[in-house]
Parts: sequence; C-alpha cells; structure tokens
Amino acid sequence: MRHVHIHVTGIVQGVGMRPFVYREAMAHGICGWVLNAGDGVHIEAHASVEALDGFVAALSEHAPAAARVEHVAVADLEPDVWDADDEQAFRIVASQDQTAHTTLISPDIATCDDCLRELFDPADRRYHYPFINCTNCGPRFTIIRSLPYDRAATSMDCFPMCPECAAEYGDPLDRRFHAQPDACFDCGPHITWREANRGVAPAGVDATPAVGSTREASDAIIERCVELLAGGGIVAIKGLGGFHLACDASNKQAVRELRRRKRRSNKPLAVMVRDLADAERLCHIDGVERELLAGSIRPIVLLRRRTVGEGNGDSPDALVLAPSVAHNLPELGVMLPYTKSPSRPMTILPGNTSLPPASPTRCSVTTAQSSRATTTL
Repeated sequence: MRHVHIHVTGIVQGVGMRPFVYREAMAHGICGWVLNAGDGVHIEAHASVEALDGFVAALSEHAPAAARVEHVAVADLEPDVWDADDEQAFRIVASQDQTAHTTLISPDIATCDDCLRELFDPADRRYHYPFINCTNCGPRFTIIRSLPYDRAATSMDCFPMCPECAAEYGDPLDRRFHAQPDACFDCGPHITWREANRGVAPAGVDATPAVGSTREASDAIIERCVELLAGGGIVAIKGLGGFHLACDASNKQAVRELRRRKRRSNKPLAVMVRDLADAERLCHIDGVERELLAGSIRPIVLLRRRTVGEGNGDSPDALVLAPSVAHNLPELGVMLPYTKSPSRPMTILPGNTSLPPASPTRCSVTTAQSSRATTTL
C-alpha cells in the first residue's frame, strides 16, 4: 500500500474537478480526500501502487472537458502523517483558503447539451429557467469573488439552495454534484425587466420592475423582450459577462440608432446568431472556426462573409443584415449564444462607454444605460 499527496494545478476549479476526482477515486478503490485551495486541487490518497498509478494517470488523461491540467505532482507521505480515518473512504472536504492564490479561474462555460434538454423539457423542474447550469457548464469567472472556488465565494452566496437542489449538490451520482451555482425557480436568481419611460410590466406580470419569479412570469418577460427587439427596440441585457446592448441586426433603423447612442459611427459590430446553420448562411466557416463558434467559451469569431447570390441556402448576409452592421467589410464578427437566442440575428455591444469596462452592477446600468437602451433585462 502507498500513501501519497497529489497537487493538481491549471484550470482545475469551477470545472467539476472535485466531483471528477471523487468518481475516479471510487472507480480505482482509492481512500482519502480532495479539496480546493488557492493554489489548485489537493488530494491525499491511500491505495495499492497499481491503483494509484491508474488514478494519477486518469487525473490528466480523463479530466473534465473544461479543465486544463498543467501539472500533477505526487509526493509520498510518511505513515505518521496519515489519518487512519482516511483509509476507510474517499470524501470531498472543506476548501482551504491560502494567501497564495495562484490557480487559474475557469471562464464562463456555454450551456451543455444536458442542460439544454432540461431547459426545453416541459416535464423538467428547470423548464425555461434562465439560469440553468450544472457541473459542466454555466457561470464561473464572472461570479467568483475569491479563491478557492466555492458557492460562498461567489455572487450565488445569497441564494440558499432549496432541498431539491441541495440533494443534487450532495449526490455523487448527480450531474450537479458540487455544482456551486446550482439553482432553480424556487431558490435561485430571477430575471427582471424595466421599460424606460413606460412604467409598465409585460402581460401577466404585476410588478414594475417586473420580476420573473415564476416560470409564467419569466416567460412573459422573455416574450416581451423578443417582441421589443423585433419592433426595433434596443435592450440592455445583463448577461454573464456584464451589461450589453442588443438590437435586431437586420433592422437598419435600430442598428443606426444603436450606433448613434453608443457614438460608434464606423467600427464594425459583432452579430449573434441562433446556431451554426444560421452562421453558415451568413459566412464561410472552416473546421477550426466551427469548433471555436460551438465550443464551450463561445467567442466572437471573425468569418469571411458570403455575398449576394453566392448563398449557402437562400439568405446570404447582404440580404439579412443591415448594411451598417459591418459596412462593406469582407469579414464579419459572429458569435453563438450561451443558451438560445431569438431566430433573428442580433447586434451585441458592451453596455459601457468608450472608457470604463462593461458595467457589472444593476446600479450601473440603471444610471449609465438609461439614455442608450429602451429597456433593461
């Protein structure tokens, strides 16, 4: 038998690393514990040499998709520093805060296929819940305040989990085992809606500002947002990465007005489309670009535009987008949404002015964006 301490560094927090380590330990017959610390993930393990070799190899070879394991250091422990209780089972223990915060923080991760299925399944309790997430996806970088990555160190600390979410969080076999942002309509954050100069809430919602505290109220707010965008409105949307201004990218007047309000007369604008199929109707996409667009990070990717009559399908970009989105440039900045966007393409701009970064707080948007957006979501 061998007793070891294992130190894993890289992007190993907020990516489901501890649940992964737990499951691998169970599969290899490992006893001991795993915890988060400011400098990565620490593991103490007790097992046969063969079992430990397989376990250590799995840490880098089979790590979660969003993880990036840079180094796995293994050191033998003397018998006198090993706790006999840790020879009986494997467990996830409380994180240790340290002065040396050197671990990398995961970026926000696009909604995974499992969560998307739940999001649109009427029988699921998270049906249409805007903030759905699990161990494999959801907010990370934009909600964390300090390391180690635990719920108490994120903006989710003021949302105590309901019994159902808490049960998922504590179940090693559940996809939400130790998912720090785990939430639902009963216990998590809700969307809010403010319409400038109107003082009215969407149909079916009583309060102003409207709060989507139920599925019905949340759906009504989303429907009102889609309606307003389709009508040429400009909406300030508080997403995972701060506030952004959005409008219908095919509406010439809306794009022109957005440029005027943002004082951005010439710089090309990025476009968010519904899916890869819509992106291919607008632009040429190679294999690398496809992987970037549909990957877990969802960056803006610069693509070569199609021209009128060239078409992949019957809608090349010159027929769909307002000319002023990118003027006559041969390339277009395209991105896919974290979850799902309306069927029409949207122009997305940071909600900040030309100098400060994107506004992170609701207070910022109500003061700074009131003159630039029709409404706030």
